[in-house]
Amino acid sequence: MSSSAASTTHPRDIHDRMAKNYFGVPQNMANLLEQTLPARVCKRLDLSSLEPTGETFITGEYEKYIADLVFTCRTKSGEQGSVYVLFEHKSQPEPTISIQLLNYMLGLWNRTIKNKTFEKTGVIPFVIPVVFYHGKQAWDGKLLRELFCNDSILREISPNFPIFLCSLNDIPWKKLKRKPVENAMIMLLKCHLQKNSADKILEVLIICTSKLWSKKENEKIGDDWNDFISYTEKAHSEIASQAKYNIKEYVMNSNFDAERMEVLKSWFPFLYEDGLTEGKTEARAQTQQGIIQLLQARFGELPQDIESNLKKMEDDSRLSKLIVVAGMATSLEDVAKAIKQN
Repeated sequence: MSSSAASTTHPRDIHDRMAKNYFGVPQNMANLLEQTLPARVCKRLDLSSLEPTGETFITGEYEKYIADLVFTCRTKSGEQGSVYVLFEHKSQPEPTISIQLLNYMLGLWNRTIKNKTFEKTGVIPFVIPVVFYHGKQAWDGKLLRELFCNDSILREISPNFPIFLCSLNDIPWKKLKRKPVENAMIMLLKCHLQKNSADKILEVLIICTSKLWSKKENEKIGDDWNDFISYTEKAHSEIASQAKYNIKEYVMNSNFDAERMEVLKSWFPFLYEDGLTEGKTEARAQTQQGIIQLLQARFGELPQDIESNLKKMEDDSRLSKLIVVAGMATSLEDVAKAIKQN
């Protein structure tokens, strides 16, 4: 994939790299197309055949605000074609974007003529044009036919093609929440278009931690979060700072078990770099010491194994349960048994 010619320090260029790196992965692009294309079109495509070509058709002035991805794709019946994805960055969509798309599609078709593919097959490959739009304003890009004169008859005989629009602002949260693993990045990118973006990012975190996913799924969500946080720090530093604070507060104040904490640690290494481990460790040590003091007040000197096992315990939820046991147990034997069971 080619890089934008514009300065790499501009937020737009940072977004280009992040979006192209993420959606350049065939599985991620397949999920985006499932969100975007009509069901009747998706049913025709073999989305498992998607392969990025590394090409770009963006040149000249359009490099300032547009990026693109080109994928080869087959239909389930074996027809060859392409999916062309245009990343539109302007806060207002370009009314003549259909002409831009037509130029890029012609580039793909002309290549099949030059390399003799048309001569061999007698057909040009299908091209599915997709526009990925993340502006806050409603999309108002026009179809090709709408750019011609207003005469209805003349418009009717003018060339036209559909544009499949993926507008982040218009994808319902309810739809995305149904598949948190596949849609984590799309939900996170959508957050930047919402009021109180940092709060919305926390909402996505709560959705993502709603249960323990499989190892492979947790790794995907973690990769998405790390890429998104890195992008947000560079492109939207104030949102990133507030979001990181919200995440830290949420994790600190949640009674996650050890397994879930390990997953969160892999998702958000910045929490541990910023001292969350020390805070958790100190709070855990205080809980352990509180249980020991309560047991000493009730039963006197404690056997060394009970005190040692308590100090080794790192599961905060187990320690919370043992506070109740320490206050209600009728003997140290009951305490020792509860420590082993927990």
